[in-house]
Amino acid sequence: MTSRHNTLSFLLLALTVAELCRAAGSNAVIGVILDHASIAGKELLTSMEIAVEDFANPGNKSLLLLTRDSHGNPLLVASAVLGLVEQPEVRAIVVDSISPQEASSIADISHRANLVPLISVTGSSSASRAGRSQLLQMAADGSICLASVVKSYHWRSVVVLYEEEAYRDVSGLISSLSSSIKAIGSEVEQFLPLPCFSSLQDPKPLIRQKLEKLKEGESKVLVLGWVWVVGEQVGGYLDSIDPFIISSSMQGVIGIKPHVREETEEYKSFSTRFQKRFKLAFPDEQRWAGPGMHALRAYDAMKVMIFAMEKANNSSTKLFDEMLSTNLTGLSGAIEFEDGGKLKRSRASFQIVNVVGRSYREIGSWSEESGFCRSGPIYLPSRSPTVMTERRSLRIAVPAAGVFNLFVKVTQDDTMNRTMVTGFSVDVFAVVVKHLSYPLSYELFPFYGSYDDLVGEVSKKVYDAAVGDIQIMSSRYHSISYSQPYLDSGLVMVVKQRREEDKGWIFIRPFTGSMWLLIAVMCLYTWAVVYAIEGGFVGRAAGEEQSAFPLDSLLWSSLSSFFYQYREPKSNLSRIVLATWLIVVLILNSAFTSTLTSMLTVSQLRPSIDDIDSLKNSGSSVGCNGNSFIVAYVIDVLGFHPSKVVPISSVAEYRSAFSSGRIAAAFFVEPHAKAFLTLHCRGFAISGEAYKLGGFGFVFPKDSPLALDVSTAILRANERGDINRLERSLLASSKCVGVENDDDHGGGSMDPAAFRMLFFVLGGVASAALFISWVSSTRKDFFCRLILTKQK
Repeated sequence: MTSRHNTLSFLLLALTVAELCRAAGSNAVIGVILDHASIAGKELLTSMEIAVEDFANPGNKSLLLLTRDSHGNPLLVASAVLGLVEQPEVRAIVVDSISPQEASSIADISHRANLVPLISVTGSSSASRAGRSQLLQMAADGSICLASVVKSYHWRSVVVLYEEEAYRDVSGLISSLSSSIKAIGSEVEQFLPLPCFSSLQDPKPLIRQKLEKLKEGESKVLVLGWVWVVGEQVGGYLDSIDPFIISSSMQGVIGIKPHVREETEEYKSFSTRFQKRFKLAFPDEQRWAGPGMHALRAYDAMKVMIFAMEKANNSSTKLFDEMLSTNLTGLSGAIEFEDGGKLKRSRASFQIVNVVGRSYREIGSWSEESGFCRSGPIYLPSRSPTVMTERRSLRIAVPAAGVFNLFVKVTQDDTMNRTMVTGFSVDVFAVVVKHLSYPLSYELFPFYGSYDDLVGEVSKKVYDAAVGDIQIMSSRYHSISYSQPYLDSGLVMVVKQRREEDKGWIFIRPFTGSMWLLIAVMCLYTWAVVYAIEGGFVGRAAGEEQSAFPLDSLLWSSLSSFFYQYREPKSNLSRIVLATWLIVVLILNSAFTSTLTSMLTVSQLRPSIDDIDSLKNSGSSVGCNGNSFIVAYVIDVLGFHPSKVVPISSVAEYRSAFSSGRIAAAFFVEPHAKAFLTLHCRGFAISGEAYKLGGFGFVFPKDSPLALDVSTAILRANERGDINRLERSLLASSKCVGVENDDDHGGGSMDPAAFRMLFFVLGGVASAALFISWVSSTRKDFFCRLILTKQK
């Protein structure tokens, strides 16, 4: 046994010596570091050997690939790179994955490393070029593409799971994904590292444990469903994965993979040769599709290196610059590097694929120029939208110290030993939650501080949200997010009403001025028509007697028609016009009598203060909710002296303050004013102009994805009339019983709008009668003249 072991060791040593001797005699050596045992490593080696055959100059000595086995260990990768760069015959190195930080560390250790370019085939990084490392990355940064997919499907929260050793540049990953996801209005809830799978015999229990902790965690963002989205590092390998694994473990997965033009002759030729060579070199490995993305990139990496080596003429200092200036189209797509060694994002394009059955299908594409273009529906297995019911309910605070308990009312149920929270705002939130696209569990917690303190607690994430009559204000936007306002509001002034005792001219108030003018015009027009028909204006036939209606009696006839019939008309047309006029007079007389009677019996109330200027000039005090923003608004914006502002703590205190004369007016937000006036139906009124405000909204922590979802649900509830019904119910439930408003007594003056159809009919009848009379008179006059002419 020992003899066989020694023999094997000798053979390995001899092969290594022979390889180095060959390297010394060749024009160039390219170092290759990969995992020989993995399928990816075998594909990389196969594609690079094909590239050497395709691009090496046949007139020169052979180009040698000097391989090193990393065994999938990042430490061995760095060690192998360090060993290769110390060998002067090595011109460049291809490695499956290496981070800029690792490349910089190698350059710090070895001066020779500053002259040897490295190409990372599968790894990508958002970090800028580190130190003096000459590193090129063949994989483009797909973070913006991933963010576009998240935005397209309106996913508000993202949890990033990654294999720790696979992403050596963790800080770059976190920075790139966080900024890209945040830019679209979503957030990365958590970065969850997983240990290297190759170091575990069975990684499934550990992954399951991590996911259970994620579900049960104290995260502030509620994840209500899940969809697996994989980056290019996984999506690019889909062609190399066993279809059985895809069908059993990856259904519904969404992935991104660089766009490959598989219809080109170059790709078809390479794919055919690749599969034949791979099968000959590794007969025990089973392949299910064409070359994967890592194989295509390895082929292109060799192409970049060989072309650059020909241009550099064996100059180590020029080689990296030639590689960096590459601008060509390879099998993996467009290849053009930035100064930092990364592929230009503007040249990158991705396919968005969805795993279905034993393979995948394309559902969209992405490029920096056009963004995400969706081309097909997404398929998700039935388990994906499952709600994580184990997650805790949202903690929602409600203001318990508000003046108006119609909006939020907190009561203690001693029999059940629990706190009951009810009110209009609570009901609105419950309706809005029903319009969300997912179920939402929450608990309400009374908060007895001020509204500003409540908002502060939400900004500190002590609570997940706040629900109540909370005013949307610009000064709070820096620390929290508001929903769409569920109720419009403005600041209004409520004052007492005073009785109007002067009734000297009350007899003209049943009708407005425009109504009196219309009555006078129609009266004169009607009797002018009657006079014309009876012979005053319309032409008469020869020999016809003068009408009994003289012109000077027109006004008297018009006025007397309100009380009695002046004289019997001769024409039937006149009778029709007068009959219509008398009907109008009868209706107007009845309306005038009833309205005047109402005005004489019902006291007329008017606001005691007309506007804010007269209130400030009078030096009177004003009241407002001492627990809200209104105190500062009245002082800073409206200009009241602080000594004239009286804080009020309850609805009952408002009425007592008005009665005692402690305040002459009170300032409310409009919804509160409506509630106050429905509770006190008589004796108070809104006076002056309203100052527009932001409205009532729900409060969430800054940049919370839930704020946008709730805003959308509020719009749906408004469109379906749910919130309007709740508002009408609120005002109806608080109305005074048995007390009517002044308008219910008909105390208002009547305008022409109430009688427009009546006067329209009257005018139409009179005009038609006048026209018929004129036509008849003209015709009769014509025949009379004709007869007289013939007689002569």
